[in-house]
Amino acid sequence: MSLQMKLGVHISLLRRGAELEKLSLTITALAVVLLMCHGFLILAQWQLILLLALVLLGLVAKMYALRVSLDADLFAQLARLLQSQNATTDQGAATDQAIEPLLRELDSELAALSLIKAPQQTRALLPRCQGALRLLQRQLLCVLLQLLLLLGLLLSQALPL
Repeated sequence: MSLQMKLGVHISLLRRGAELEKLSLTITALAVVLLMCHGFLILAQWQLILLLALVLLGLVAKMYALRVSLDADLFAQLARLLQSQNATTDQGAATDQAIEPLLRELDSELAALSLIKAPQQTRALLPRCQGALRLLQRQLLCVLLQLLLLLGLLLSQALPL
């Protein structure tokens, strides 16, 4: 698979994080509304704790969503730069050597903005993609936990214990 195709697949996967973010935001907003209305609802203390956990998980999911979105945008920018670089040099498919200067430049810019520590050496593209996908998996895990907690809360209200 070509480097540009790999980048395109990873960008596409990372953009799914926006859909997870919307779901998480909806669950978090519902939990906040229920917390604000808890005086009118008959909720046990453990149910209030579940609502607080939903809100906290929503905040963690939002943090991951921001990171995933940033990575998707950075990979998209790398893909555009790589494509324009290939167009001007009349090369065929992009290679790892062609992207290394772009990655070095990206690292120096991220370090200048204090978003990362100044790297000792430039990381290759594949470890970066794997790291970004791990962030997406963590975001998905937070949203799944939110869904499970919400389901538990709703079932506890619907079924008398």
